[in-house]
Amino acid sequence: MARVELGKKLFLRFRVINGNMAPSGTRFNWAGMRLGSGSGSVRMVGFEDDSGVHALLVVEGESEGNAEVGTTLHFSTSRGQKRSVPSPNVLVKVGSEIKAAAAELAQIEKLRSEGKKVDPSRESSAKQDAVAVAKRTLGKGSDAAGTEIDTLLRSVSTDIKEIADSRFRGYQGALVHLNLKKLDEEEQAGSVQSFALSLAGNLTWALSGLIALTPVGFGAELAAAVLQQMVLNRGRLAVAVGTAGAILAQFANGLPSGGSPASTASAPLIAFEAELDKLNTTLRDTTQWSLHSTLLALLEAAPPGRGVDARRYAGRLETAVRQVLFGGYFMTGGATGNDIKSEVIQKDAENQLLRRVILTSGKISGKGLGSTKLDKGGLGKMVGPAVDLIGGPEAAKLGDYELVTEQIHRAARELGLRIPAVTSEQIREDFAGGDKIVLLVSWILDQSGSPEVHTSRRWSKLDVSVLSLDKGYPEWLWEHSIPQVYQLEIRKKDLSKANLGKDGGLAYSAERFWIRLYGTADASVLMNPGPPSLLWLKYEV
Repeated sequence: MARVELGKKLFLRFRVINGNMAPSGTRFNWAGMRLGSGSGSVRMVGFEDDSGVHALLVVEGESEGNAEVGTTLHFSTSRGQKRSVPSPNVLVKVGSEIKAAAAELAQIEKLRSEGKKVDPSRESSAKQDAVAVAKRTLGKGSDAAGTEIDTLLRSVSTDIKEIADSRFRGYQGALVHLNLKKLDEEEQAGSVQSFALSLAGNLTWALSGLIALTPVGFGAELAAAVLQQMVLNRGRLAVAVGTAGAILAQFANGLPSGGSPASTASAPLIAFEAELDKLNTTLRDTTQWSLHSTLLALLEAAPPGRGVDARRYAGRLETAVRQVLFGGYFMTGGATGNDIKSEVIQKDAENQLLRRVILTSGKISGKGLGSTKLDKGGLGKMVGPAVDLIGGPEAAKLGDYELVTEQIHRAARELGLRIPAVTSEQIREDFAGGDKIVLLVSWILDQSGSPEVHTSRRWSKLDVSVLSLDKGYPEWLWEHSIPQVYQLEIRKKDLSKANLGKDGGLAYSAERFWIRLYGTADASVLMNPGPPSLLWLKYEV
């Protein structure tokens, strides 16, 4: 590894060992420079010599970042033999110490997010370099011994693990309290699939306590930097959640490995715990990886002044790092200063998972919350207990159209529809200007170009209390007779509402959705169903 300042020259010495002594009369040519990832950070100036087994390759810093620099040795002997030998690449860091170290961390993070393999030694070297740079930066402003940075990293790393452990204990507690394993065995498949599909579709609940809206308790010089890093960390966590969602999506086609309708009644509980553990591990690792880059960014934004008390500065820096990595817990009481409240985090995780059960399978029922028709025989049995465990409907703090939004996404997943992005805010705005919302939809296609829902036969599992034709033969709905689908309508007259909570907040849920499609109503004549026409399909929530 080598580092060059912007606009300055750096001399890299390459030594190529042939394995044998070079024959007498061998001539070397060092032309053939290679630039790897991040090559925009350097440019070649030239070579200082062109013969011998040692040579100096001259590069110059052009823009902040990192680059891998190498060259190829071309040589020929007096007997006319020719050969080329590539030299090892050298990592060149360009710019200030902090920015160069941060750029290497960012490059590794980018490769990891793209699913590319990163040499463990490169990750270790990048972290060690970040620590060394942080120590030197603190030492420039005080007589720091270097242990202040080590203490900071060790303390925050310990609490990252403690937060992850507490969060998972909360997830386990929610599942145990719900007694999910006591569901009838024949209902296990639907229950596991229903809940896991919801997790795969919307996992923002998993970020509870990690994302804060604003930094707390900092002066102007640090607050802006903390807020900026919070935004970056939010992006990292969103990517991690998406990855976890892809893992959980395996439930879409049935039970996970280790569970089947004939297995023990505890199979769903074991399966849920295993998948939630994967999710939790992903979030923990993402937070841990963000630690070093966050430290460097805050050090650069608010560097220590001359004569600063190193310990006090490091303590303040540690609080700022914690605000970035799990700032939401400062809002919920899970963190205070540099202290972590494990029991608060555990309870928060338990409530968040219970809340997901309510959103997944719940709907407005009278003045409270009941089960959707699709889930009434399976996970819907858990809605009542979940509402009680969380402290009643008011404790769920449902947004006005939050249930409707969840139900739209659920219907789209079950029906195999591709829909545009839908948010509670959009629904509120659209209903303010009219009595119905129209979403343009299309089939989700499989690799063969056929509607995925047709090939998976998912519709065959939805009975007529959930899915039916407005006209024709509601007891039969042959999905292969539906070549096209056009729109999904949410009609205001089909919404239920109730004032929930101590403040009487108004919440809505849908009773049904309407899907406009092109198909055959008379599906009882399978061999000759007749010409297709425009039909309305009703999806009962």
